[in-house]
Amino acid sequence: MNHVIRWTCIVGTAAIALSGCDRERAGAPAQSVAAEPSKTGAPAGRSAAPTGWDHVAALARSAEPPGRSEHLAAAMAIAGRNDEVWSAVRRRSPPTPLAEYPEGAAAVAELEAWARDKGGLVPASPLPDPSLFKLFVLGGIATETATAAAHASLDATAYLGYRLLAEGRNMLEATLGTTLLQEAIDRAHRLGMPVAGWQLPTERMLVRILAGDALYVKYTLSPEGKAEIEARIAKLPGNEKPLTAEAAGLEGESEALQNLWLVALENARSSDTDRATVERVKRAGAGNPLWDPVSRAVEVLARDLERVRTSAAAPPAPPPGQ
Repeated sequence: MNHVIRWTCIVGTAAIALSGCDRERAGAPAQSVAAEPSKTGAPAGRSAAPTGWDHVAALARSAEPPGRSEHLAAAMAIAGRNDEVWSAVRRRSPPTPLAEYPEGAAAVAELEAWARDKGGLVPASPLPDPSLFKLFVLGGIATETATAAAHASLDATAYLGYRLLAEGRNMLEATLGTTLLQEAIDRAHRLGMPVAGWQLPTERMLVRILAGDALYVKYTLSPEGKAEIEARIAKLPGNEKPLTAEAAGLEGESEALQNLWLVALENARSSDTDRATVERVKRAGAGNPLWDPVSRAVEVLARDLERVRTSAAAPPAPPPGQ
């Protein structure tokens, strides 16, 4: 996950306002991009497929139908007000029963109801949502406290992980989803449960995730995105304020990254395999130090998606005691 968090930091002030990740800038200056695909198109008079950012937006659309998010929003609210105490309880050893988490049972029940309804993510802007980290903690609790006899919470965590992959707005959300889904699979195997009926990432999911991340970079440079970033930074504690000066210097890098994403996705198709997508991304910014953390983050995410598919296909271990 570190590569993805580092990448999120590079794209601009949004990451500084929304997460506590490493704020060290990449040492090399941004390299210019020779051509921008959005400035090219089909000859006049022909019906053409979308190009440039229209093409990226088409790639980013989720194939999953939208779903209601009221139960998920309720779970996020509970997780938000119990974040610190839950984190303290999770550090105890051995693992703590669900009953010892304040409002934990209520939050898990909301998560289970959302999953039963095949709900969707809570609508949000393209900027990373810090409340997702609290939801990530809830997913961990739901996974750790599941049993072979009572595993609805495990099914709900797996669904949350998949939905973050299928509908998530950036690589960070996809990485959180991959981790939740992998942990749910590992827990199911330890309990001797088959992974049956769970939705899993296909071998052609990565290109949609990356298109969403490209739109996120574009948004950080738009008037609306800049205004939202400034509003969120204004709410930062005083000791965080000096970071905004450093963040302001990242705009030039974000512009270069925006153009590199256009190069990487210019001829991409929603049917591209994850492996082909990784190679496409690597070629787009080969030799550019600014693009290196992006390429590494994409490779790590592709590897983790493959691990999810492979481990889900493995037979579960015998139930404990057998």
